[in-house]
Amino acid sequence: MKKIIKALLVVLVLVLAVTLVRYRTLSPCGMLKKEWVKDARKGVESAAERARDAAEDMGGRAEEIADDVGDAVEESAKEVAEALAETLAEEKSFGECVAELWKRNTGG
Repeated sequence: MKKIIKALLVVLVLVLAVTLVRYRTLSPCGMLKKEWVKDARKGVESAAERARDAAEDMGGRAEEIADDVGDAVEESAKEVAEALAETLAEEKSFGECVAELWKRNTGG
């Protein structure tokens, strides 16, 4: 029985350590916010890449302009996405954050 308890304790410590390293927080709402920000940034980066590809097809000067505009828009969109994720996470209860994280990580 003691071995089982020790094994469970080791597993718990490992899970907490991995979670802390991955998210730098043990708060489920903080973890959820980081996941939403990561998703939003991927979307913004994908859209910026598509815009750069389209500008590349137009020619040299258009590509330079698109890069400058794209960088500014990309940074602004990331900041907006982060603020939105933070607001949404703050509005959720502890239980709602846990349920949302569970759904994201298990696909359920």
